Amino acid sequence: MSVVLLLALVGSYVTYRSENTMSDRIDDEVRESGRLNLAKVVDFEWDSVYVFGPYWSREKICEKLSASWATCEAVVPFSLGESGYLFAYMKEGRYLKYEWHMAWNGGFCDSVLGERIAKADAIFRATPSYKTLFGTQVFELCAAQDGLKVR
Repeated sequence: MSVVLLLALVGSYVTYRSENTMSDRIDDEVRESGRLNLAKVVDFEWDSVYVFGPYWSREKICEKLSASWATCEAVVPFSLGESGYLFAYMKEGRYLKYEWHMAWNGGFCDSVLGERIAKADAIFRATPSYKTLFGTQVFELCAAQDGLKVR
């Protein structure tokens, strides 16, 4: 039974990694450079981003985005669980797009969660945090500079 569960988990991870998601690109960038410059891994135009972390409720996210409940309910399908982050990209003060990021590809420091971060300031240093069951190093991603400018 344990072997079947382990194979299912590995299979899920391999399938997930083969999709080349934004979360995968974050993981690759961190492992290659030791930091994350979000502008390098996002493939569309944006000028600021919010990062929401585990256990943030839909209501709290909508409040931060200043979105109407009907709009937010369509955009943010549910509250966040323990395994992921939600990036809400903005352009000229308006919501543009959201993307999911898996915690095993790097967890974010509490100090950046829920803050509006300008594209030029969306650079994070990577510090080893813990290893997964498979021995993969997971990094904590914190603001690369003291006094990160949030807007």
